Amino acid sequence: MSKRYWNQYQKEIADDRYFYERSCIRQSFFPGSEAAFLKILREELGKDIHDDVNQHTCTGIGYHSDVVPFETTMTVVARLFSLMTQAGYENYVPSCVTSFGVFTEIVETWKEQPALLEKTRKLLKETTGREFDIPKNIVHPSDIIYKFRFELRDRMKYRLVNRYTGKPLKVVEHIGCHYAKIFPKHGVGNAEFPYVLAGMIEAWGRGFEKIKEACEVYEGPLPEYEINEAGIMVLCKACDKYLELLRNDVRHHVQSEQDAEHDVRNAIIEYCKEPRTSKEIIEHFGFANRLYLKRHYLDKMLKMGQIKMTMPEKPTSKMQRYYS
Repeated sequence: MSKRYWNQYQKEIADDRYFYERSCIRQSFFPGSEAAFLKILREELGKDIHDDVNQHTCTGIGYHSDVVPFETTMTVVARLFSLMTQAGYENYVPSCVTSFGVFTEIVETWKEQPALLEKTRKLLKETTGREFDIPKNIVHPSDIIYKFRFELRDRMKYRLVNRYTGKPLKVVEHIGCHYAKIFPKHGVGNAEFPYVLAGMIEAWGRGFEKIKEACEVYEGPLPEYEINEAGIMVLCKACDKYLELLRNDVRHHVQSEQDAEHDVRNAIIEYCKEPRTSKEIIEHFGFANRLYLKRHYLDKMLKMGQIKMTMPEKPTSKMQRYYS
């Protein structure tokens, strides 16, 4: 395997002037996500993004279900591109990741088979009288948020941290197959090192920027980066000031964790003034699962007498509730 570097895994993401295509799925199930995206781009980032009233579905679901023929889908997509051309834009932003995959596939097909492109132009002209230009840049909304993640970080009221402990969130990201698995070069990090979601999480919680800031605060050398096919290795050399601060921080961290746990216990006591099931407690406080709740709080609080069971003779009953 030949050695590749991180800059080879990047994609071009336009700076401004976007034509936005809404998603039939997201509008139906997550309407707030599209409104939020448009508001963030316009009001927080000051970007020009056009939301055309004459847009329509891309037929992506029908195409992938073998209901809509590929030639029909190409013509439908061509009409969407014609709306972009008519509005005077060159950068296309499909809200739906399936649409992103469809548009990417069609543009790649046109590059490989120019005759199909000409046939699509002819079909669109004959059926609608419209003409179109191929977008210079096709990106998903997540690409744009990723591009401006640090600008957004500076405007955020809250960080991506656990509200009870202050610790960074532990997350697992899932990259949609239509984003980077069909045509890996069109996804940030390709299919090998997908980074578009992780990059946001890192910027808004912890990450390389935090490491750099810490080095400056502690008057230590900047981190050294080694990038190879296995990933990115970061080497931070400790200095005397940092080691002393670290020792102090460990003592402070232990105390902070104890204080945070004490606050959560008090909150549970308040919440359980009315008998609550473990499921209700988990959902109210956002705990990971019942095992976490039991090990970190219920067992200790029962032993200390801070809470009691409504059915102490049946501690594992599904009907069990806890009260203070």
